[in-house]
Amino acid sequence: MVTFRLIESSDEKLVYRYFPLGKAEHGFGIIEVDRIAGRIDVKELAPDDMLRKHTVEEQLRIRNAIVNMRRTEQLPELTEEEFPIPTEDKISTIFADHAIQKIVEAYNRGDILEEGQAIWEM
Repeated sequence: MVTFRLIESSDEKLVYRYFPLGKAEHGFGIIEVDRIAGRIDVKELAPDDMLRKHTVEEQLRIRNAIVNMRRTEQLPELTEEEFPIPTEDKISTIFADHAIQKIVEAYNRGDILEEGQAIWEM
């Protein structure tokens, strides 16, 4: 679980603090939405958050497993748009990525979240 709160809003950017496990007393990270460039970045990783590297090989294994599952279930072929063939390693976070997903979903609907949370199963 991660919680987040909007701390700055302008025509150029939105700035959020995010709190892994909702524990503000452990510190926070910073997520910034650049409204002009259409980008969202983790400007500061929260003390309780971590980066994770996903190698090309790992991404290919996952993609191939999905392709095989779809064939077995006689579902439509996996498209490049749904899951592009990986060409480079990717970096993700344990907590910030979930907050970003909620922030972006709302923003794409035309809503700016003042605060929120994301809960998922690990």
